[in-house]
Amino acid sequence: MVRAANVSARTPRTARPKYSPYRMEFLAYFWDDLDDLVGACRHVATSAIAETLATAVPFITTASGMLLACAAARLLARGDLARLLA
Repeated sequence: MVRAANVSARTPRTARPKYSPYRMEFLAYFWDDLDDLVGACRHVATSAIAETLATAVPFITTASGMLLACAAARLLARGDLARLLA
């Protein structure tokens, strides 16, 4: 009697699958929790940046306005601005 030459005839019966269903389920849950954690961190970082920029905009505009006013006052005091406008 000759056996058919196929893969299943040569595969040992004691071979276990590489990945058990328990390990795959654990990996799926772990991956899902890790994705949730990364999403939460991304949300916190984005919110913090948005809040910081919303708070900083009035200070930035005030500072730039003060610098512009100081530059104009200095030019007026020296008479350069009057010559430029004339």
